[in-house]
Amino acid sequence: MSESFSAFGDESGTNDQANYVSIALISGYKDAIDKLTTALIELKPSSITEMKFYNLNGPNSPYTQYAKESLKTCLNSFISHNIIKVEVLTANKNCNIPCAELISRMYYKAILNAREYWIYPGCQFYPDRLSSMDWDKLKEIFQNTNILKSSEPLFTPITCIQPVGYHNSTFMPQIQECDSKETPLIQLADIFAGIVRISYENKINNRYKRKQLVQKEQSNMFNHFKLKNDIPKNHHNSMVNYLHDLCKDNKLSVSLRDGYLNSVFPKKPLNFSEHIPNIDY
Repeated sequence: MSESFSAFGDESGTNDQANYVSIALISGYKDAIDKLTTALIELKPSSITEMKFYNLNGPNSPYTQYAKESLKTCLNSFISHNIIKVEVLTANKNCNIPCAELISRMYYKAILNAREYWIYPGCQFYPDRLSSMDWDKLKEIFQNTNILKSSEPLFTPITCIQPVGYHNSTFMPQIQECDSKETPLIQLADIFAGIVRISYENKINNRYKRKQLVQKEQSNMFNHFKLKNDIPKNHHNSMVNYLHDLCKDNKLSVSLRDGYLNSVFPKKPLNFSEHIPNIDY
């Protein structure tokens, strides 16, 4: 068995209209990664160039159908058999941290969680080459954070992102930026990130609606509350329900309380969690 795992990532919600930003990391050993990649290629209709969340423009569109079949295959044949892990972390952008840095912090946490799950120390990380993450911040986090009190490095450093003064308590994933059009798992990560983020937009929109009701019944205390206008579309909400149903079918303990996806047991191979920034990440 290889002493490293592979991880593919993408994000959703980097535009100014989004209240939340999500990152998705799909990880596993090479054999499972190759099999899932092949399965996604075989499912792909010839009319589709690239599967992107913003292309899911209706229940009958080929993009939506391909996304559904890809999710179904991933959950039913891979995640439920514990050979693929998917982690989606979501953060409220109203936290006084630049979005690019927030994305880097979430990737850092997701990579560490994947390493803990797969046990082996090496990590090959394949993000979208158009990622909005702050590469310098990602390097800084790995460089300055003592992840484990161990004499062995957790991640393999490479020259393009070699930390200054590298030592055994500093760790770095091996990173290779990829063209998402040529990388089915980055496309799938985009779908996971988009669906989960939209479910969190539901969360804040539901909260806003409740505040509006309070305004009408009691006072004008919420006059200054401003909501960004990334309102989930009905067909995007149907994807939230579809993913939740797949999770229920596979007993993956994912809740849809208040309209957003959240894992009851984060240690399972599928984890949807809210990221609260702290001093470490």
